[in-house]
Amino acid sequence: MTKQNIAILPQSLVNYLVKSEFQMIEVRYESTIIYEGHTPHAGYLLLEGEAILYKRNRPLQKLQNRSLIGVEELLGHKAFKWDLRLKPGSKLLVLDKSTVKEILENQQHEAHQYLASLIA
Repeated sequence: MTKQNIAILPQSLVNYLVKSEFQMIEVRYESTIIYEGHTPHAGYLLLEGEAILYKRNRPLQKLQNRSLIGVEELLGHKAFKWDLRLKPGSKLLVLDKSTVKEILENQQHEAHQYLASLIA
């Protein structure tokens, strides 16, 4: 598997985001939540479980917990380069576009600086 450049958030920021306004979901069945060539409707933060990036049905990279996925594509309205597949029991924080934009506009927000550096 080749390594893709996926940001891993610091645990302190993950803890903060979990307590914030974002929805947490748990995957019950093996699922593809972002498809190659599609613009994601949300970004995701892998809290626990197994998530794998695929390119043309070939596994490229198993993601670590605390991986931030799809935010750059979400905000830049870019196509995602891979499929993102999740195994049952995986837990994600769903990072909706409007809330991420609010964080980026509020320079006092704890997550502002970190998220801004990822999409700069």
